[in-house]
Amino acid sequence: MHFAADIAIFVAATRFSRQAEAFAVGHQILTLHRDFFGLWNNGTPLLSLAEVNGRGQGGATHRSRWKQTHSK
Repeated sequence: MHFAADIAIFVAATRFSRQAEAFAVGHQILTLHRDFFGLWNNGTPLLSLAEVNGRGQGGATHRSRWKQTHSK
């Protein structure tokens, strides 16, 4: 079964793996991870977030802290 849509959005309150984000970008699916979801929730137009799709999920310090906290 196939569906038609103007835009596909994958929203998550966490980060995406590199593989998941690459798959989404390759299939024109907009990924909204925790950082972008907050921007969208506060009124940033969805199409402006589409321009940065597949780029960035927090700074290096944040990712390091996340790994230390959640890798146990």
